[in-house]
Amino acid sequence: MKLQFDDTYFKGETIDGFYVDPLMKRSWAAQMEVLAVIDDICNTYNIHYFAEWGTLLGAVRHKGFIPWDDDMDIGMLREDMIRFQKIAPEVLPEGFELINYNTEPDWDNILIRVMNGKRVNIDEDYLDRFHGCPFAVGIDIFPIDYIPENPADYDMQINLIAMLYAAKNAYATKGFGLANARYYAVQVEEALNVKIDETGNVNRQLLQLIDAVSAMYGPEDTNSMGIPLRTSYAGDQRLPKECYTTLLMQPFEGTQIPIPIGYHEILSNYYDDYMKEDRTPGHDYPFYEEQLGILKNYLQQNPQFYSDRLKKILE
Repeated sequence: MKLQFDDTYFKGETIDGFYVDPLMKRSWAAQMEVLAVIDDICNTYNIHYFAEWGTLLGAVRHKGFIPWDDDMDIGMLREDMIRFQKIAPEVLPEGFELINYNTEPDWDNILIRVMNGKRVNIDEDYLDRFHGCPFAVGIDIFPIDYIPENPADYDMQINLIAMLYAAKNAYATKGFGLANARYYAVQVEEALNVKIDETGNVNRQLLQLIDAVSAMYGPEDTNSMGIPLRTSYAGDQRLPKECYTTLLMQPFEGTQIPIPIGYHEILSNYYDDYMKEDRTPGHDYPFYEEQLGILKNYLQQNPQFYSDRLKKILE
């Protein structure tokens, strides 16, 4: 993936009625650099990835980031994601990391993330590489799984996931009580013929089970695909596998990003009328607010490192 950003790209501007400040532009560009690393690995090892969630919506509707979005999401078919998780840690550039529930004790999802670091970094080389963005940034990668069409199998998968999440939430919520946690744990153990080790990291064990249940069906079982986890709060996620088996290249922030050929069906499932704009920033926008606070506090205590370059970046 070839990236080119001229100085005008990093100027604040109002896009579709929403003001995007220069620091967010730098964060966008930094994330694009992380995506370029992922793209290189995928091209080298014949691994397929594509824009997902808000990044897919942005690619189709805005030819780039949604103006009020601050992160990037991509998807991989489960088999590609398994290969990527094996290969990436060996070939990622220095300073990059692949993180998931096996590497982070408090990780709370089955997605994986490729990051360019884990801390605020004001080294000149880092600022040069990531277009003046001093923050740790990453790309979330979601697995796309096979979802059964048979009603009994479908209900079983969805009910198992719901049961596992109930157990996970029970253990995570201190006020919920250990008795309630054990109640759900017993159901999980009986349904999946497993034993939860309460002396270990219970959250990780349950995430591993959620991941396994999400991936329990294959192409020989069904012609439908999607993200099974979404069914618990967003309804039926079964889409024809043909939606994902061919990729198209779509303009994105001056370069191109692969998108599934069935983007219309996917986005309609996610957002209904996906061309209708909702100018509400998602989750904790901007993602770097905490990191920005850490940086400003550090510079206040160590003014000798508050260079002219950083002043321009943070102005």
